[in-house]
Amino acid sequence: MGYLLDPRRGAALSKGFDQQYLVAPEGVPRGIVEDFQDRMEKTMRQMSQMAFSLQPVLFKDADARTLKQQVDAIVGALDGAGVREGHAVLILPDRAAGDLHNFIKRKVMDRLQMQCVTAGNLRSFYEMVPRNGKAEYAVVGESSSQYASFIRYTALGLLIVNRQWPWTLNEKTAYDAYVGVDVLHNTAAFTFFYEGGQRCFVRTQPSKQKEKLLRSQARSMIYQGLAEDLAGGVAPPRSVVMHRDGHVFQSEWLGLQDAVGQLVQEGRLPADVTTGIVEIHKHSAMGVRLAAERQGGLWNPKAGSWFDISDTEGIVCLTGWPFRLRGTVNPLFVRIARGKLSLKSVLQDIFWMSQLCWMVPDRCIRLPIDLKLCDDFLRSSAADADDDEAEFGEENSEMEGDDTLLHT
Repeated sequence: MGYLLDPRRGAALSKGFDQQYLVAPEGVPRGIVEDFQDRMEKTMRQMSQMAFSLQPVLFKDADARTLKQQVDAIVGALDGAGVREGHAVLILPDRAAGDLHNFIKRKVMDRLQMQCVTAGNLRSFYEMVPRNGKAEYAVVGESSSQYASFIRYTALGLLIVNRQWPWTLNEKTAYDAYVGVDVLHNTAAFTFFYEGGQRCFVRTQPSKQKEKLLRSQARSMIYQGLAEDLAGGVAPPRSVVMHRDGHVFQSEWLGLQDAVGQLVQEGRLPADVTTGIVEIHKHSAMGVRLAAERQGGLWNPKAGSWFDISDTEGIVCLTGWPFRLRGTVNPLFVRIARGKLSLKSVLQDIFWMSQLCWMVPDRCIRLPIDLKLCDDFLRSSAADADDDEAEFGEENSEMEGDDTLLHT
């Protein structure tokens, strides 16, 4: 975080910003919104070392109690302001419907990518204080340092939404190109990762299957992604490895082979390119754990510790000492499902890619960054939201007075 805020350093990959918006409910006091906007703009300029500004868009939240009413209020304000594309910070209103943040992201994802904060969290940092003969909202006392941290993490989230990566690996991974793949609720997410994170692209597509990819879809998405990146200046990789969240299907392996084979035929990949698929499981029935023996007892292992179960299976700890954790470290179970790959290199690359914990630079993440980006995207855009309620919910529901149905 210190490097990100250092004027001599800043984010590794800043490429300029398109139109940026601050979408706020009218119910949040104007002084709070303006101060939040000013702090966000300054922090984003610090991190990116580039010009940055937010254009305010206000939506009416006073009478918007149901999910449908809140969605309509936000979308209506965006339409009224002529918002066609860009990125935004959305302040969710007081008494926001429980799934509003997920549904609104999916509703406008074709034109606007969002980072959300809640009005309640924002208000909690402010107090009314006398200033120049009148009462104003201000951040005072212990809230100042907590609010600075809140602003920084919100800014990091907005950087990631803008696909501006804060830092990269000092060395390239053992295998040149990784394609992280996850499927949730008929949506497939792909992260294409090259050159230690200097080039990293997230792409999505609707899927006819809930949990797997058809051969044709895997071929199409992987071919198009690799072809686009090669045309954009990515050096032809000598190895292409798929990171699959969970179980891999034969159709996905065939699709990967088809895509790479087509690029080889076209002369865009070398004929001896290595391919493979690695399954990454957050949970394993084997229940194998690692421990470090120190001071006559067992302690959590150091992050990066690993153990090979066989030539194709192993575990690796992406969390652990020196991070403070509750309980014992739960390692990832990793299996080379297809292709002739080195298990040690596979586990090393997974650990290295977990060091790109762009969301939380002072903590650790339990997935390599390619799958983490897939996971975060699918959690919002493909979440199991109540679409019917958001699209057709009753304006005057008999349940409307029950606050437990309106927010969590």
